[in-house]
Amino acid sequence: MQTWSGQNPRGAVSATRKVTTTIVLVFSLAGLIAGFAFGGLTGTKAHPTPANTGPVKKPTPVVQATVTPTPTATPADIQLDYPQFKLFPASTESAANGTVYTVGMQAVDKQKKPVNSPDITCKVWLVHQIPAQQTLSIDPKTLGAVNNLTSPIQGTVNGQPAPEITGGLIFDSTTPQEALCNANGQMTWKYTIAPTVTPPGTYDLVILADWKGKHYNWYWTDITIQ
Repeated sequence: MQTWSGQNPRGAVSATRKVTTTIVLVFSLAGLIAGFAFGGLTGTKAHPTPANTGPVKKPTPVVQATVTPTPTATPADIQLDYPQFKLFPASTESAANGTVYTVGMQAVDKQKKPVNSPDITCKVWLVHQIPAQQTLSIDPKTLGAVNNLTSPIQGTVNGQPAPEITGGLIFDSTTPQEALCNANGQMTWKYTIAPTVTPPGTYDLVILADWKGKHYNWYWTDITIQ
């Protein structure tokens, strides 16, 4: 029988150690692989997302502002100046051929600015010639009664009668002789000269602006009637 001594023979000892080392390495690798596998399984576990515990934002309500339009102030008192011809009559007009003529006016205030009011009564009429440097006067009582302006207007010149020539102008049905001006203080008339206007010569066409019978003014211009 062979006895082992304190000195290990290289050949036999090396083989035994190799086997032992191999077994240890195999088990070590097996344990390591098992550990990775377990770690992999536990490492991929999804973490729950914590609930949102912050304050809930509410939608901001949209506030719609309502704009109230400011009403346009109506003049309390309209002081009228002489009305203006915005479409002058023809300088010469005929009483014989039925020609239709057109004339227009604009009501203005004391600053010569157009008056924007729907309460101005407008009228046009024909009178015999008013001498130069003379003035056509009309009784304030006549002009204060706006509802009566459809009647012929009796004026005076230097104290002498200067009446409206009744029927001297024959108006188109769309443009009555006396009516409210439009909201811009304007009026347009269409008319023919009546054959009864005689003798041929110079006459005057008169225009009137009357605000509610409280304030009024008038103006005239010469025309030659043939």
